[in-house]
Amino acid sequence: MLAETISKNVKDKILIIASADLSHYLSYREAKKTDKKTLNNLLGLQTSGLDICAIDSAKTIIEITKKLGGKAKLLKYLNSGDTAGDKLRVVGYGAVAFHGQ
Repeated sequence: MLAETISKNVKDKILIIASADLSHYLSYREAKKTDKKTLNNLLGLQTSGLDICAIDSAKTIIEITKKLGGKAKLLKYLNSGDTAGDKLRVVGYGAVAFHGQ
């Protein structure tokens, strides 16, 4: 498992960046509801219940964070309805920092 290999070999500070969209093409209201659930699971370091692209990357970051005794913090959440204006079909964006103690 990638998370186990990385966490066993960390000798000093590391930076790992993973990128993934949250929900896709839901209404603004539904996206906010779905993304809130996903973000709560990310912040709780839960690998289940994630509605996210690149789910394996998200699960790997969560597992590394757990193995290193770290935490997650929400930095920002928006969706394309907030940035582009169209609220009929949006894509969710969340910035979450996974960090050590």
